[in-house]
Amino acid sequence: MPNTQEDDFNTIRVRVRGSAPTYNPRSFAWRHAIWCDVAIMPALPIKVGQKVRLMEVMGLGESPGEEEEDGELLEDRDIEVEGIVTSIRTVEKHVIELVIENEAENSSTELAYLSVEYIPGKTIALEGIRWIACELLRILNKPTRRAPVLDVIEVEEDPTNI
Repeated sequence: MPNTQEDDFNTIRVRVRGSAPTYNPRSFAWRHAIWCDVAIMPALPIKVGQKVRLMEVMGLGESPGEEEEDGELLEDRDIEVEGIVTSIRTVEKHVIELVIENEAENSSTELAYLSVEYIPGKTIALEGIRWIACELLRILNKPTRRAPVLDVIEVEEDPTNI
């Protein structure tokens, strides 16, 4: 039974919101961080400690909630981010932001901040003390923004990124 590296990662399809340079005194290269929203419902709920690969979905509208044109097929673009979800960065009423330390070779991205709409068991899986802490913070926080997630949609991988 062949075991590929691909099987180890939960592929998350995202919409990239922006990037900024990071400063790391241990690194000689110019690196940056990116901010992303989960765009399409992941196959598995995201959890801390999980290996993930981020793919940018091309063909979605410019802003969340904007529909793609009828009959237009969405495509994935590799943004060279794969690594482990290391922590929860922020908790809002409807959105949880996770930190991913990028382990992809030859990538200029050091960190990815991944915002996901809070749908327990579908978009995110929290366990134990993390679940308790997030639920308490969600009660205390007021709604600030949403990161809408599309349900299952047909996505074609970009053949130039294989």
